[in-house]
Amino acid sequence: MVVGEEVLEFKHVNVYKRVTIAEKNKLVDLTREKELRAQYDMHFFSGEDFRTMTSMEIWWEDWYVDDILSHMRERHVRYPEYYDSTDRILNLKFYFNFKLRYDKMSEEATTVGGRRFMQLINAFERDEDMINYVKGIRPYPGGMDWIGAKRLLEVMNINKTHFVTLENLLHEGRMNVYDCMLMGMEHAKFLTFIQPVFELLPKLLKQSGIMKYLSHKFLNEPWEFKGRL
Repeated sequence: MVVGEEVLEFKHVNVYKRVTIAEKNKLVDLTREKELRAQYDMHFFSGEDFRTMTSMEIWWEDWYVDDILSHMRERHVRYPEYYDSTDRILNLKFYFNFKLRYDKMSEEATTVGGRRFMQLINAFERDEDMINYVKGIRPYPGGMDWIGAKRLLEVMNINKTHFVTLENLLHEGRMNVYDCMLMGMEHAKFLTFIQPVFELLPKLLKQSGIMKYLSHKFLNEPWEFKGRL
C-alpha cells in the first residue's frame, strides 16, 4: 500500500420508512384489486367455467349468468391470441328465443284445422334479428359473426334455477350437454327442453346463408342426442 493513499469504503445501506396504518391499508387494497383484476381478465377459459354455472351448490339467477357470459365474450374479443377463434359464446336469450318459437308451434299444432307439427317445423323461418345475430350484427359493439365457427358455447335455463351447459360442435352435428342435476329430472322431460335446439338450430344455420361450408346433413336434418354428461 502506497503511503498517503486515501482509502474509501462504501457501504450499501437500506433505508426503511415507517408507513402509517392508512398507507398500509391502501397498499393491501391495491394488491387485492390487482388480484381481482387478474382473475376477471384472465386470458383463458374452458368448459369448466360453464359447468361451474350449473352447480347445485350455487343459486344462480339469469342476470348473473348473462353477466358472466358477457365477461367471457369480452375476453374472447380482447385477447384473440389466447382463444380459439372458432368458438362463439352465446347468451341465455339465444335458447329462450328457440324455446318460445317452439312452444308457439306446438300450441298451433293442437288447434283444430291447424297444420301438423312437422309441417310447422319444416316451414320454420327465423326472424331477421336472429339472422343478424348469426351474421354478427348486434345493437352493441363487439359482435362476432359465425363464419368459420366450429363450436357454440351457451347456457340455458330450463327450470328457473336449473342451468344446463350446451356445447354445439357444428362440424360434427353433435351437442354435448353438461348437467349437474342428472338425477333431478327425468330423461323424457329433459328432451322436451332440449328438442327446440336440435330441431331449429340446423334451420337457423342454413337460413343465415353464411354456414354453407358445413355438411349438408347438419344443415338439413335434426341433430342427434346421445345423453347428458
